[in-house]
Amino acid sequence: MAYRDLAIAHLRLSLRGLTAVLHTAVQEQIARAARLARPDLTPYCITQEEALCLLDDAGALLDDEAEVTVLPEDDAAGAALRAEALRMGTMLPLEVLAARFRLTAFDRFGVLACAAAELDRGYERLYAFVLDDAGRRAPCVELLTILGARSLDERVARRHALSCFGTLRSAGILIAHGEPTSELRQELRLADGLFDHLTGDGSDIALICATHRRQR
Repeated sequence: MAYRDLAIAHLRLSLRGLTAVLHTAVQEQIARAARLARPDLTPYCITQEEALCLLDDAGALLDDEAEVTVLPEDDAAGAALRAEALRMGTMLPLEVLAARFRLTAFDRFGVLACAAAELDRGYERLYAFVLDDAGRRAPCVELLTILGARSLDERVARRHALSCFGTLRSAGILIAHGEPTSELRQELRLADGLFDHLTGDGSDIALICATHRRQR
């Protein structure tokens, strides 16, 4: 298996966890909308049926003809990919990024959420559905703060991690863009070239992030 194939397989595997979190968030939004249903707004909103179809499409995209399951961080498939990369004398791109910048599990989640938006536009519409605003499709501080968070303490910790002083932005991994009305609405994207790195183009992650730090 070529290095790029390994990288893409690992990204696909990692994104399944994000899709599972989105599935829960969509179901919660559907339940919330059922309590506040406004038929007159339906033409202007992403419908529940469309969100469920988008989830199916996202699962199919990542499935690669295998059964879609929620896989833990250290599952057998991931371990096999890491072992194959080690046999080639290298590491998987996401692992390189995480090791170099000592990323937490949430930092990695933020990277994956932004990578997903560059992989498939369906994720953007799912993000809009979760935020209940068809005009907000880019990954943003609010979205990453709420997805999968179950307590106020966790949300606050995530806000700190996503601030301009947190690792993701201060290291140049995620770039803030747009002109938000508040920090909560701050949109985020991957540094230019980072998606290519995560999909195995062999680029230097330190150079990618350093370039964006200099441009800040």
